[in-house]
Amino acid sequence: MTKKAKNKTNTLLIVLVVWFALSAIYMVQDLWRNGISATYQAGYQKAITDIMVSSQSCQPFDVYIGENKTQLISIPCLEAIQKQAQSPQGQQNIASNEDESVTN
Repeated sequence: MTKKAKNKTNTLLIVLVVWFALSAIYMVQDLWRNGISATYQAGYQKAITDIMVSSQSCQPFDVYIGENKTQLISIPCLEAIQKQAQSPQGQQNIASNEDESVTN
């Protein structure tokens, strides 16, 4: 093989390697933007939906992130409990509950 043919082969090989590398970078970037980030978004939406469903029961529910835990409850539920406690019948219920706890 002559020196010119060898240079052409090396040049072609370098061009092919660079083209392959750029194509691979483009495909990975496209996959990241459209595939993986969409998967993350779907996970966030599911978590928010689960929280919204859990909050409708008007019962405190636990939320965890790693080792940390907190309890959440819906604000309308708290407002309803507060209104019930402020009503005359609600105050009687609270007083009777206090009396029962003292006697027990």
